[in-house]
Amino acid sequence: MATGPIVDGAVSTESEGGGMSQAQKDKAAAMVAAALAACGGGPFEDPDLPPSKASLWLDGESPAATLGIADPVASWRRMEGGRLFLNDWDTEGVVRGALPNHWLAAASNVVAGDQDIVAKCFVDATHGNSHGFYVVRFFVESASSGDEWQVVLVDDRLPCDAAGTPCFARCPTPTVLWLAILEKAYAKLRGCYEATVNGTVEDGLVLLTGGMARSIEAAAAEPDALWQEMMGAWTGGAVIGCRAGVAGNGAAGDPAAVGLQPAETYCAVTGGEMPPGKMVRLRAFHGSPEWRGRWADDDPGWTSQLRNLMRFSRDAGDGSFWMDFGDFRRWFSLVYTCRMADDKWTKMTARSQWVDASAGGGPNFVSWRHNPQWLLRVPRPTRLTLSMTLPQPDGDAAPAQPFAIGACLFRGNDAPDGVRRKLVLVEGDVVFSSEPRFSRRFIQAHGAAFLPPPSATSPSHKNTTPDPRRTSKHRPSGRERDSNDSQKPAPGTRKANARTASGAS
Repeated sequence: MATGPIVDGAVSTESEGGGMSQAQKDKAAAMVAAALAACGGGPFEDPDLPPSKASLWLDGESPAATLGIADPVASWRRMEGGRLFLNDWDTEGVVRGALPNHWLAAASNVVAGDQDIVAKCFVDATHGNSHGFYVVRFFVESASSGDEWQVVLVDDRLPCDAAGTPCFARCPTPTVLWLAILEKAYAKLRGCYEATVNGTVEDGLVLLTGGMARSIEAAAAEPDALWQEMMGAWTGGAVIGCRAGVAGNGAAGDPAAVGLQPAETYCAVTGGEMPPGKMVRLRAFHGSPEWRGRWADDDPGWTSQLRNLMRFSRDAGDGSFWMDFGDFRRWFSLVYTCRMADDKWTKMTARSQWVDASAGGGPNFVSWRHNPQWLLRVPRPTRLTLSMTLPQPDGDAAPAQPFAIGACLFRGNDAPDGVRRKLVLVEGDVVFSSEPRFSRRFIQAHGAAFLPPPSATSPSHKNTTPDPRRTSKHRPSGRERDSNDSQKPAPGTRKANARTASGAS
């Protein structure tokens, strides 16, 4: 929520659940007032994203050849009888559109597992029915601004195909608008619809929630630990997604042969210990094929008692189905968790850059000591999540070039040099050191108690050679350990940020 000029290396501290800054709240209110004044009592028409080719495509004419699609838009329309949600409890699901921005559709499908979380994306929806506009918020980490929440006002005129149906991401009922409005608002933020193509599922989860998102390799995780991670996420109000494997790479066979879409992201809506054992309820994109293995909709194991207990619905078109945990681990290669921001965590944010002498590489280089370092004083047991992000350059439609990034956590120097930079490493100094990863986003959770003495966090790019040049944002998030708190916090993924938190005890 911090605002104001960015000081390189300076650390800001705040409650993680602080939400939008007052400046963004004032901006949203001013947007609403201006829209009401402009529309004169009728439907609002946004002059900044008009129904034109320039609002659709980067070149203002047609989709880039690399997208592999023809222009599907025949007209822009307001949906007669449009409403934000189907009802107070059902988001209805997600239909992918013509644009290959599947990362955003997938993240929306995961977040839609909890309608309350989706509803928080809408700062102001009170003028939707009367004047046809909405105010949406996105969590956008910037290299130049400390204000992470950005607000966008859009009208509800949507690009439609020749049949008059919205042709980009939408809900199964075309008059249910939440998904189409979210996509349109992000298109406005990026400049046009085509500019929404680049991203990852983790990017989308953070964008929509401001939470801490990360991915877990299901096959590499110990089964009981993965189950406890997922149960802790569900009970803690987090959302969970999972990506189906690909034959020969993270899957037991051909996923398509059992009704799963290879490399597609599903929402893990809920799960728990049921009479049949550990069970997970999943939801695909609406209209996708459904699971045909054990506990599929037509499985003879479904009794009337189980149907009632597990709220079973035999609808082959709704995209949802149950699966036992063994099959879940067999067929899904990645699990995404996104913990929502809350006041139990304290967030510390620093922005810095690695360039020339300050880009020392990992601990295998003598020059590692030249990397930026931050000292964390830890007076009591604390849970720590470290997140680094390379923010998308402001105004760029193309994705930022990823570098091999990582971070190290070292034990601090002994007295009397406790506050000095770490210059020499000896055995036992390294608490963790990440492997290089070509990405804009890095996350490390230190779930066990993080104990004194003070430790220095040295975030560093790790590449085959030092000196990758990039501005970054570095954040740790942490929370003091509560003896009554058995939930392991699900950390998150950010841009070159580091978040450390120590919070309520």
